[in-house]
Amino acid sequence: MTRISPEISPEMVREKVKELLPERYRHLLPVIMGIVETESSFNPYAARYESHFRYLVSPERYYRYYSSSPEIEVILQKTSLGLMQVMGANYRTMGYKGPLTALFDDWEKQLYYGVKFFLRLYEKYGNVPDAVAAYNAGSPRRKSDGTYVNQSYVNKVLKRADKWRSK
Repeated sequence: MTRISPEISPEMVREKVKELLPERYRHLLPVIMGIVETESSFNPYAARYESHFRYLVSPERYYRYYSSSPEIEVILQKTSLGLMQVMGANYRTMGYKGPLTALFDDWEKQLYYGVKFFLRLYEKYGNVPDAVAAYNAGSPRRKSDGTYVNQSYVNKVLKRADKWRSK
């Protein structure tokens, strides 16, 4: 496979995810790899500002230690960051206390929090499709026909997971 970033390769990401997963969740390795591939194409510097995101975690508290202003902390919490495109606010919810911009220099920490976030959703919803839908949309919302509101995302991740399952 081609290296997307000079420091890491998809194989390195796979090994790190495998190391992070408790034994009882090892079957989720291909799914998490599908999420990484879909969200960032293995680019640890991927970032996307999502102005509609509204679930912020005490920006007035965190900016004093980790950002130049409350406004910058708000922007960073509304930005999905890194290999798994975890929202800045979700990093905060899961206990990340450093500057959010420092995550760009630590792809292993990106994976640690991304895996932790996905496992929380998997435990909450109890199945892979619902957890994948929630990972992308906040919850596994369905349309009247029974498909997810983000069915194309779920399909893309699961198709890529199948590819990783065969490796």
